[in-house]
Amino acid sequence: MTFLVLTSVWLASRLDRPGSVAQAPLPSRPDGGNARAVINRISLIAGVWFCVLLAVGTKESGIVAPLLLLVWALLIRPREASRGAKKNLPWIAVVAGAFMIAAGFLVARFALQPWPSEVYPNPPQRQYDSLGAWLPYQSRVFALYLGNIFAPTQLSAYYSPGLYGGIGLGRAMTLSAVALCAIVALAWRNRLAFLGATLAGVGLAAVANLVPIYNPVA
Repeated sequence: MTFLVLTSVWLASRLDRPGSVAQAPLPSRPDGGNARAVINRISLIAGVWFCVLLAVGTKESGIVAPLLLLVWALLIRPREASRGAKKNLPWIAVVAGAFMIAAGFLVARFALQPWPSEVYPNPPQRQYDSLGAWLPYQSRVFALYLGNIFAPTQLSAYYSPGLYGGIGLGRAMTLSAVALCAIVALAWRNRLAFLGATLAGVGLAAVANLVPIYNPVA
């Protein structure tokens, strides 16, 4: 999923790349059009949309793709590339199309869901009902994630209490707070860091028990 999301952003960024195929000064046709440049732009936009479709279809956290494209369009694009309505039209199409794909996937996901389900016999649920109960639990899971980044010895497809239950609450809260402060500081100073924080934050929010999900500790 992450690869597909980042690929969609990379393809979109090529719309503004100086000397790229999409912006190369090619000979115009007699009618004044530039068919090859138009086809190249359409190909890049279609590639972005295809990656977004695959990302949201692969995992629910792929919903972050349209948001990352919006962040890139508003905060990271070179200023000279965003001057003029014609230069912004491809990006408007990219971002609008990505949000439409994500919205369409979500509508289909819930409107076409068979019930009872043979895969998930129980309805989606929250792991905890209150913020006071959620915070200690989620801080331990987040601390486990951080530990796996530097020492991936507790990787699992199902994060049961047996994996994160041994992490002390004080240590988990401290690690989470320090990591969060570092992420916010980097995102405030660097636009690319902000993009990475958006990818991680929104991607984790989709599976952080903020909304009912099928497997609360996966």
